[in-house]
Amino acid sequence: FSGQVRNNSDANYVRIVLVVSQVDGQTPVFNIDDVVFERTIPLASPELNGDRTVNFVDFAQLTQGYGKSIAAYDMDGDGTFGISDLALFTREWTRTIPDIPGYHFVWSDEFDGVEIDYSKWTHEVGDSWYNNEIQSYTARPDNSVVENGSLVIIAREEQYGPNYYTSARLRSLSKADFKYGKLAARIKLPKGQGIWPAFWMLPTCQLYGGWPDSGEIDIMEAINQADRIYGTMHFSNAQHQRASSGGSYYLGGLSFADGFHVYAVEWQPAEIRWFVDDVMFFSETNWSSGSNPYPAPFNEHFHLLLYVAIGGDWAGPPDETTVFPQRMLVDLVRVYQKNP
Repeated sequence: FSGQVRNNSDANYVRIVLVVSQVDGQTPVFNIDDVVFERTIPLASPELNGDRTVNFVDFAQLTQGYGKSIAAYDMDGDGTFGISDLALFTREWTRTIPDIPGYHFVWSDEFDGVEIDYSKWTHEVGDSWYNNEIQSYTARPDNSVVENGSLVIIAREEQYGPNYYTSARLRSLSKADFKYGKLAARIKLPKGQGIWPAFWMLPTCQLYGGWPDSGEIDIMEAINQADRIYGTMHFSNAQHQRASSGGSYYLGGLSFADGFHVYAVEWQPAEIRWFVDDVMFFSETNWSSGSNPYPAPFNEHFHLLLYVAIGGDWAGPPDETTVFPQRMLVDLVRVYQKNP
């Protein structure tokens, strides 16, 4: 059989009852696959009229909510429109998403609500990952939440499955995929031996084959004390072997974990440039993808990823100096594309 199970309330569980009748004395055999639970009430944004500014126009539209559908005005996700929604709206009063000279705004997540917006992000969960990392990624609120206007990814020291650390990994695959533009995030990093936060991009369709032929763009990575951040692109040479190019930015002995910074790339057909707080620290105009013609592989759609990894070949394992839990705060993620 196939069908859908929906939870229309705020309950934290859904009960599924499967009744199987025995026929002619034979043992019944059945399989259950692809059970998916989804919210039926999407979270609303305080920016209601599409001008990218929360102001009186939005408030006028908001006050009509008593006669409109709940989904358009339910900003806290409780299934009703009330005082708590007005409070969330007020907190975002006059927030504006600015244009960048030469670019126009196309997509963002400002993390204004009270939970992760699953119309924009999906959790990747599992116990085994590349680079010999030693965390389990989960979709639990223990490892990723939205609070005080930021996405918070939390790495913990705890046994979960085969591993002794947990964290979260979110991606925008098939929900927000982009080809060229300026992609930026305002982030406060965690720090500690064995801590590996990243904001990066992978190809959506892998048109040119598996990694590294279809490429990877690491907008920001940091390890351990987070006093230096790295921007890197991965691709393949004529023999389809891994190749890479990148640069780094040193904060003069300070740590990027001490405050928020904006990490960005300007991705164009023939050049990719990396920035920290509007300071360009690396650019590249030369890459390849096996036998595929330039500018492959960076001429296809890519999606965004955010995570905090633990351990791995680059960072090394945590030690007695590493304090848990570790928290990466993402204030916003924005995407702009060049004006025609």
